[in-house]
Amino acid sequence: MRGTQFGLIQADEVDLETEGPRMQALIAETQQSLGPDGIDALLQQYQLDALLDIDVTDHGAIAGYPSSSVPLYRENDNPSRSINVIFTGPKFSESLLIELAYVVEQGTHFRPAPGLADKTELTEIFTTIVDQHQENITATMEADPYLTVGQALRQVMEADPELGAYLPQLDVYFDGLATQAQVDEAVVALARRSE
Repeated sequence: MRGTQFGLIQADEVDLETEGPRMQALIAETQQSLGPDGIDALLQQYQLDALLDIDVTDHGAIAGYPSSSVPLYRENDNPSRSINVIFTGPKFSESLLIELAYVVEQGTHFRPAPGLADKTELTEIFTTIVDQHQENITATMEADPYLTVGQALRQVMEADPELGAYLPQLDVYFDGLATQAQVDEAVVALARRSE
């Protein structure tokens, strides 16, 4: 099986016969701890209709539960980054979550424009960086199987002072609301560092 994640690297071939059962068990354990033992338990214990998170990982989606994410506001020091409110409910609560999201949208009137920046050059640069540090990224992901490729890349970059200089440009790469000007600045900054 071959696939890509975040457009950065291609995954190595996985032997489903040997790794499949382990991965299935890990997925089932994660879904149980986040779902019935997590979300359902909290909803029952505190007699809630839904959970509210501010700008965190969508645990509901990982557990197979419905959730709705709504932009809440934009950070003043980084206008391309919005803070989101995420509602997560029990299974089959989609209509309630849509109602909650609608109330937030009507209350804030905040609707950021989608990021439409062309990130082709940034993708090529970070693909090269990933290729050069594939061994470290793979080792990081093996040490923590819950990491995404992007998270593993960030950890590798944070641990290496030379690569750490590229973190602001990595943030622009992963920012869905980055403007073309920010992307262009990131490309220029990366080109200067590689000279």
